[in-house]
Amino acid sequence: MALMSLVDIKSIELPSLMDWLLFLRRTFHLCNFLSFDEFCNICHRMNQITAWDHLIFRSVNSGLANPFFDLLMPFMRYAPVWIPVYVFFGVFLIYNFRWKGLYIILFGAVAVLASDQLCTAFIKPFVHRLRPCYDPDLAGQVRLLLGSCGGQFSFPSNHASNHFAIALYLISILPSNIKWLKPTLLVWASLIAFAQVYVGVHFPLDVICGAIIGSLLGALLASIGKVVAGIDLDKDLEGSKPND
Repeated sequence: MALMSLVDIKSIELPSLMDWLLFLRRTFHLCNFLSFDEFCNICHRMNQITAWDHLIFRSVNSGLANPFFDLLMPFMRYAPVWIPVYVFFGVFLIYNFRWKGLYIILFGAVAVLASDQLCTAFIKPFVHRLRPCYDPDLAGQVRLLLGSCGGQFSFPSNHASNHFAIALYLISILPSNIKWLKPTLLVWASLIAFAQVYVGVHFPLDVICGAIIGSLLGALLASIGKVVAGIDLDKDLEGSKPND
């Protein structure tokens, strides 16, 4: 796969990390609590994190390159691949839990919507982190395995956030006696998150933070569903067992 040429983004002026830190320092009067040396130390640590993030990205995107992953990973990003998996879960829920299954699907949809909108409408426009395939620091170093780079900003990854929201939601709300559920969903969401880095559209930190955001929202909506809709499948199964 040929290396991707850098997209012309010179006409777009974006605030740098230092710009944001200086803005926050002025806005919240951090100068009253933070010395200049401490402020510079924070900036230095942020630069170190970014450098490590770039290094791990190159290790995954180029260092792990192989024909099998080149074929598999792009497909892991496409809806026709993973929609049937979630349709299966929907049918499974309705068939086994009837009206409670519909409530579970409803709260799960809210979890995904909240995850997607939080990342797209709030975090990405604020952070303004360029995707690897747009980043001038990685010009000529990115193997882009997709037809296009996609949206301009990458932090956090919506794919990682949304799929981990579904995974943690289902893990938290479905009966604990389904032993295969937890590892299967976590591996599935992790594979989709890994694919974002491998194909060249996200940094590792994008998918890690996206996974954390999605996991928190998924667990939160599961807790809300249990309280608001009275969803407690473990208790229901326990009550359905015949008495000795």
